[in-house]
Amino acid sequence: MNGMSSYSMWYLIIHHDWYMQNGDLPFLQQHRDYIVELIDLIDSRIAADGTETLSPFRFQDWPSTPNSEGVEAGYRALLAWALRDAQKLCEQLGEDRSARVAADAASKLNQKILPHNDLKQAASVMAGHQV
Repeated sequence: MNGMSSYSMWYLIIHHDWYMQNGDLPFLQQHRDYIVELIDLIDSRIAADGTETLSPFRFQDWPSTPNSEGVEAGYRALLAWALRDAQKLCEQLGEDRSARVAADAASKLNQKILPHNDLKQAASVMAGHQV
């Protein structure tokens, strides 16, 4: 989304939160195709060993950018969070295959958890959103 893979992750997280807040299934259904295609794209970029190649540009937030090791860990935790929320969205949409793909992708990703390198932003996302 807008050339920023982390924005696509936030798209999934925000849609999940919006749906949980409002229960607006028709709105969610309007985004079904993009959600399903995004899950498939993400899954295609995660290897069985947890290596992920979604985008060469990692972004947590602008102040974190100099701490590339921490940003990498936070980026991966954000992706795990987005995949779990995407799974729940797909369950609501009746997209069972995509729900399984999202869950499997999160499981693969979490086989390779990196240290947060003392980056508080990464540590906080990791604490709440990795298995």
